[in-house]
Order: sequence, then structure tokens, then C-alpha cells
Amino acid sequence: MSVVKVTVDLGSNLDGSLFVRCFRVNNNTALQIDLIDGTLVWCITVDESHKPPALDISGMRYLHILESIFTVSSSISNDPKTNSGYLLHWNRSNSVLTLSQEVDYYDRKKLITTKFTALHLTPVSAKELNSYWNILLKEIVSHQLESKREREELEHVAEERKRVMLAKDETVKAALDAKAKLENHVFNAFINLLNAKKERIAQLESDSYKVRSKSS
Repeated sequence: MSVVKVTVDLGSNLDGSLFVRCFRVNNNTALQIDLIDGTLVWCITVDESHKPPALDISGMRYLHILESIFTVSSSISNDPKTNSGYLLHWNRSNSVLTLSQEVDYYDRKKLITTKFTALHLTPVSAKELNSYWNILLKEIVSHQLESKREREELEHVAEERKRVMLAKDETVKAALDAKAKLENHVFNAFINLLNAKKERIAQLESDSYKVRSKSS
């Protein structure tokens, strides 16, 4: 479930802001698109059959484009006049949301606006609005709780990774210290053995000298 703020052309050179709620339905084969204007809501369920015949794309691609427009940050929510972006025109009296695309023809040095699609939405009746808002608020709370849980899990993973890295560093340090101690022990033992041999050689040379002195 995603709710994004979009800028729309209201006609007579007027722009306005609306909210759009978009999510997959019918086993991910269709899109539920809700347009929220203040306390009023319009809805439509869009599937591949809604793709205008003039569009040279697949029905799956058509749904993907609509989903990307209404679920992620795009040129629509920031600047409705962005080149090669999608423009929204909202006709409230007819409940029609028209999406157009600006194509920049550099060789012609001009922008051409082409119609992408027109969504004919159905207004939610006053009787159903309370139920709609209750469901939406529950979804928002659930989404916030899920986001909080995901953040906590990520923080836990980060802390666990940090702990493992610290433990690994300590293990490596202990191994290096043990290796250094062993090398130092072996070196000292070698030096002691070498010194003992030197002393033994010196003692033998001294004894040999004494024997030769007595013989002479």
C-alpha cells in the first residue's frame, strides 16, 4: 500500500495537490487506485484491459507504469512540467484523471504532449466514506508498525553484525597474541639452547687446553 502526494492540473491554469493510494489486487493482476481530495475519495480498479489500444505496450507494462507513477517519487509529485514526465489533469466534475506525457523532440526544439491514458473513477458515497477512512487509518497504523518492526530488525542485525565483528576482532587478536607468545617462547628456547651450546663448547675448549698444558 502506498499513498503519494501528486500535483494535478485543475484547468484554467490552476494546479492543485491530491493524494493517490495505489496497491495491487486480484492476485496482483490489477491495480486499485484511490484518489483522495480532502475528505472525498474516488476509486478505480485497473487491469490490463484498460490499456488504450493506441498504446504500443503490453497490458502488463501499462500496469507497471501506472504503479511506478503512484508508488514512488517521480516528476509528478515534484514538478508537473518536467520534460518527459507524466502530467496529471483532474476533471472533478466528470471524475476523470488524465495522464499525459511530454516528449522532448530536440531536433524540432519543442515539446509535444501525448495522452497516455484516462482513468474514469467512481466516487465513494458518503455512506461508505466512514468505512473507507477507518480501513485506511488501520492500514496506515499497520504500515507504521510494520515499518517500525523492520527498522528494529535492521538495527538488531546491525548490532549483531557489530558484535560478531568485535568478537571476530577479539578472536583474531587473541590468536595473534598466542602466536606471538609461542614465537617468543620458541625464540627464547632457541637462544637458551644456543647459549648453552656456546658455554659447552667454551668449557670443552677450556678442558682441552688444560689437558694439553699438563701434557707439555
